[in-house]
Amino acid sequence: MKDKVLGRCYQLRNFMETNEFRVFIFVATLVSIYGFFASSTSTLYETALVSSLIFYHFRFALLILFLLSTVTVNTIYQKNYFMMCRYRNQKEYLKEKMKSILIINIVLFILSLAILLIILNLTSVHGIEILNGLRYSVTNVSFLLILVVRYLLILNILSIIQLCLFERIGQKKTMLIFIVWYVIAIYSGFRSRFSLSSYFGYYLFSSLREELICSAAYIMILLLIAFIVYRLAIRVKGSQNEL
Repeated sequence: MKDKVLGRCYQLRNFMETNEFRVFIFVATLVSIYGFFASSTSTLYETALVSSLIFYHFRFALLILFLLSTVTVNTIYQKNYFMMCRYRNQKEYLKEKMKSILIINIVLFILSLAILLIILNLTSVHGIEILNGLRYSVTNVSFLLILVVRYLLILNILSIIQLCLFERIGQKKTMLIFIVWYVIAIYSGFRSRFSLSSYFGYYLFSSLREELICSAAYIMILLLIAFIVYRLAIRVKGSQNEL
């Protein structure tokens, strides 16, 4: 167990030392700065952060950033033949890639939020103030936490789906499918309980309870899709290995 943890930490450190990760840090900084321009410095600190998170250009940039992160991690694994030889089968190899991608994604997400928070902290006129009733009957801080957790869950599940589709239909086709989907979802203006933009952005539900139930249902659907494509990815590679 200890060797696995040390090995994963070593892999993570190696990735963070690559030029690709430095580029991601730079892009994450640009995305956060861009998200800042969607906020208003005349509003409360938490309200300004929510405005940045639901800004459609910021959401699209964040989705593309995580897609490119998944592509990069997958490419690094594919080019490292000795890393592939360490695993006994395709299932174990795919799981390790998933773990690495999830860790990198969490680091990028925290980094993007931290940069955005620093910028807002330097420019926002008002400080932190906990208020009720700005959205439903919960405080602004509570709604912000719901938004951040939902964003992180959706981004990571989408990365898992993308990784499995890389094995199934290829990297270029998967990227094209998701970029087209993201453009339609974010910029089409279509809003429903089955739309990505309703949960990775802003949608006015009738109550907090309805939003939480619909969010949980949407995340469960994404998890089901991830499980299906994961099983398909293992099956395809298993058949190839037998040949």
